[in-house]
Amino acid sequence: LRNRHLLLDLPGRLFAEAGRAPTSDVRAAVTAQIGLAIEILLMAPIRMKNLIALRIGEHLVRPGGSRGLYHLVLHETETKNTEPIEFELPRHLTDMIDLYLSRFRTRLCDDGCPWLFPNIKGDQKAQATLSQQIVETIHKRTGITITPHQFRHLAALIFLDAEPGNFEAVRRVLGHR
Repeated sequence: LRNRHLLLDLPGRLFAEAGRAPTSDVRAAVTAQIGLAIEILLMAPIRMKNLIALRIGEHLVRPGGSRGLYHLVLHETETKNTEPIEFELPRHLTDMIDLYLSRFRTRLCDDGCPWLFPNIKGDQKAQATLSQQIVETIHKRTGITITPHQFRHLAALIFLDAEPGNFEAVRRVLGHR
């Protein structure tokens, strides 16, 4: 339970730390980026291949307009099991994305960059790089060793703890056939 709390609290702590840095600090933008990636994995346990490929306006959309919640949308051609996936992201994550886009991502790329997670050159961040940053940050800040793929297992565990036996819902959340 302690580890779960540490992990769930980490994205907010990373964002708070990034927010205290000078507005030109690129390292702070990367810290916020890692925090956002962790929060997305906690709320929408997608594969790393899909996480690093998220494009604003294509995979991250707001059906309700600028005041609505973001939806994370993966088409069947983009998933391992050819199953489409859509998550309505909660308000706190929608707010976190808005803050990241307006305050942090602008330090890494210009407005024409489509990637949610760009590198400092504005290109798509490498999967291995973001994965390593996530693993190292979590371990350094919490002492927990967890890979991005293990967030999928964690999500299933948390869901089944709350709703024992609801394997069908877990199957849908994970995009399994």
